[in-house]
Amino acid sequence: MSKKTQKVKDKTEAILIINRYNEVQDKLNKLMYAFNISLESDTASRKLKKVFADLLDCEIDDICFNDYKPSKAGEKVCPYKYILGNANFENTKDLGDLRLISGSACFNGSSVSDLKRLAYIGGSLDLRDSNVESFSNLHYIGRDLNMSCQPANKHSVVYNRTPQIDLGQLKHVGGDVDCRFSRVESLKNLEYVGGDLNLSWSRDTKDLGKLNYVGGDLKIFQTEIKSLGSLNFVGGNAEIGREVEDLGKLKYVVGRCTFLKETSKEDFDLSKMFIGGDDLDKRRYLYRYY
Repeated sequence: MSKKTQKVKDKTEAILIINRYNEVQDKLNKLMYAFNISLESDTASRKLKKVFADLLDCEIDDICFNDYKPSKAGEKVCPYKYILGNANFENTKDLGDLRLISGSACFNGSSVSDLKRLAYIGGSLDLRDSNVESFSNLHYIGRDLNMSCQPANKHSVVYNRTPQIDLGQLKHVGGDVDCRFSRVESLKNLEYVGGDLNLSWSRDTKDLGKLNYVGGDLKIFQTEIKSLGSLNFVGGNAEIGREVEDLGKLKYVVGRCTFLKETSKEDFDLSKMFIGGDDLDKRRYLYRYY
């Protein structure tokens, strides 16, 4: 099987997993409400768990019905396909056959480098101090994505280099995306960011990929981004650094549009843009927000 065929197969599987989980979760919630059952009770919930597993086409033992954190000595590979809570992968080396996490996931101190078949995270994804290099088949993050790497102190640009991160098939982040000081070359297939997008000092970032919507503030400063590409809408304020030469398809900035340092608003044609606040040239306040 060619790599291209495998990618199409993985993408199709990820979409099926997400759609199936949403349908099953809806049915499960209705059953739990109708019969006043909790998955945490040991008596009546066993049958309900079996129904849940059958709907997901897996065994009961493939599902973690609570929060997950490796507890067994030497448990370096995640033993589940579905985690219906939060997950902490500290000391974990491999995600195994994990497909979905309904809550948040934290990889601080983890040796995991590839998210493999993981397609859905319902909460936030925290990659600070992690070794994750590839998102592979991850399509959806319900809340925040944090890939930032903090400098040694507020006056320093020296920081611990994180691995180069490939966002793979990621399309949707419902909350904020923090890429400060991170090593992300491209946002690739990411189309939607529901909250803020902060790319300050993300010096390896060259383009915004397919991104067309940012629901909150946008900060682009000290990157390799020359054009805003397909980005159409910013729901908050936009702060644009001197490296940006082309605003691309940007038409709406609900808040203020701030141009930093040597860049000025006169460099761009703003006549066809809607800017809710003032469009400002704040070269004097280059470090105001950093």
